[in-house]
Amino acid sequence: MMLTKEKIYQLGLLIAVLVIGALFFKSCQDSKAITTIKTEESNLRKALTDTLTQFQTKEGDWGVEKRTMQTELSTLKDDNLNLNANQKRLIETVERQNKTATTIAAALIELTAKVEGMTNDNGIVIGDTSVNFPYSSPNLKYDLTVFNVKPLDFKKPILRINEISFPNIQEINFNWKDDKKEGYPVGFSVINTNEYFKVSDIQSYAIPEIKKSELKPTFFQKVGKFSKTNGGKIIVFTLGFGFGMIISK
Repeated sequence: MMLTKEKIYQLGLLIAVLVIGALFFKSCQDSKAITTIKTEESNLRKALTDTLTQFQTKEGDWGVEKRTMQTELSTLKDDNLNLNANQKRLIETVERQNKTATTIAAALIELTAKVEGMTNDNGIVIGDTSVNFPYSSPNLKYDLTVFNVKPLDFKKPILRINEISFPNIQEINFNWKDDKKEGYPVGFSVINTNEYFKVSDIQSYAIPEIKKSELKPTFFQKVGKFSKTNGGKIIVFTLGFGFGMIISK
């Protein structure tokens, strides 16, 4: 079937519209990719310099949170990043773990169990050569004995630690920070039920593939992902369908 000038014009117009649409779609995808790269670089800089943020749970326990480093390990090997000692230690640990299994996420927590200014005035009876100092609370238990309180035969006083324990439940959590503009960066938090545990530093790492848009996409993100995957097929189908409609008239 011969094509008339009108049909050729219609077909040319259809092709032009699809080409313009395809170029526009590619431009949007390229722009989105550039924005994603810039966002990831910005989030990494913030994670490397982030400080601990303290918060309190509804149960009254205190926790701390810090941003997670999320990039390729090769990027973290760049000497210009000036990683601190704990950051280097974490990356070395991840590299070592990756030799036997793929690490998805990892964290390094630096904390200390510290008690300050606590006294125990257990009385001493005249003639005692030893005295016991027991103490028990939900967060601290100890049992101390001091010998030779009243020195005999020039013996030095001796302190024996019978028991010291810090009951504690530690909760750790990787979570998406509620910040759409920054692509929902990953944060890492630590909660200790024992008030004597003080976290002085947190360093955490997660693979770049852990993204909210990939694991929990919104409706529009699902549509965008479908379009990105099937965009070429849709254009070919539309062109073929349009060509068929034109020549069939």
